[in-house]
Amino acid sequence: MNLLQLFHKVRHKGLLGSLRVLMERLGFYRWELLLLERPLDLPQHKINRERWPMVSIDQALLPAFTCHFPHYKKAITELLTQDIYGYALLDQDGNAIAMVWVSPQDYHDRQLYRCWIRLPEDAIYQFAGEVAPAYRGSGIVLNIQYPIWEHFRLQGKQRVQSLVNTRNIVALRMHTRLGFAEIGKSVHIYCLFGCLHFHRHRRYAGSYLDQLKTRPPRSTRTSPDRIPDNENTL
Repeated sequence: MNLLQLFHKVRHKGLLGSLRVLMERLGFYRWELLLLERPLDLPQHKINRERWPMVSIDQALLPAFTCHFPHYKKAITELLTQDIYGYALLDQDGNAIAMVWVSPQDYHDRQLYRCWIRLPEDAIYQFAGEVAPAYRGSGIVLNIQYPIWEHFRLQGKQRVQSLVNTRNIVALRMHTRLGFAEIGKSVHIYCLFGCLHFHRHRRYAGSYLDQLKTRPPRSTRTSPDRIPDNENTL
């Protein structure tokens, strides 16, 4: 990275934001993640399912991520070794333009949070979603999530859960618009020296999302069409 690139990064994030990122990478960070939940039988908006075909992610599909998600291919390869399901939308050239992962049972996050996510028997856990920048704002989030939710509802599941970082205001607002709500549970993630990881589960009263109704929107690098459970996916 040259000095000009460094200047643009500091200008984009702000000095405090840049120092926070540096501290998180080299020293200590703490994240608070809200556990949000949505019933799978909520009414859905009408979508055009033929616009972007949906496929399951497997080893043979890895080349399709080269165009828009080359930096995720290693993480995707690791996710494919676990007992979970990945889904992607493809453009007319066969390139993956959106993806999301789902676990229908307890899930151990080995890549980002390094903790167990325990699920009720009637729930699925949704995580590691991403949309290619060129397709954000196109409504593509609905195209990838609605068919997945309907599929698991027909399999007998009744709700979907997701973890969202309290710093990620855009993602919190997006989940709210999609029908997610708080259930009074959060996970606190700690990391020391970039390698020692700790976590604790906590119950809380009141509502964090109510604060968003009076909190003015602010610029963020996370698009409303991103589906992340944190600022850093995969």
